[in-house]
Amino acid sequence: MTPVLTSPLTFGRWLKRLRSQQGLTQEQLAELVNCSVQMIRFFESGKRRASLEMAEDLAELLQIPPADCAEFIRLARQPVESSSAVAEDPPTEV
Repeated sequence: MTPVLTSPLTFGRWLKRLRSQQGLTQEQLAELVNCSVQMIRFFESGKRRASLEMAEDLAELLQIPPADCAEFIRLARQPVESSSAVAEDPPTEV
């Protein structure tokens, strides 16, 4: 039997799962936390990290249990890894 590999829980995966469980679209969640839909997409895809205030707002809105709140915020505030970020502008030569 081969072991099943599970992906580590990331803020983006957790956010997407919670949003889906509550029946919210990205648009609805963006409106509820007063940010752009693009920002929610960036959070879910791992291209951006949330500010502390945004992470706290999302935790409250998505009803993260108090025991999990610190971990949710920690993951939300982790630096974005360059491998998951897409360069928007190519470097310019001088």
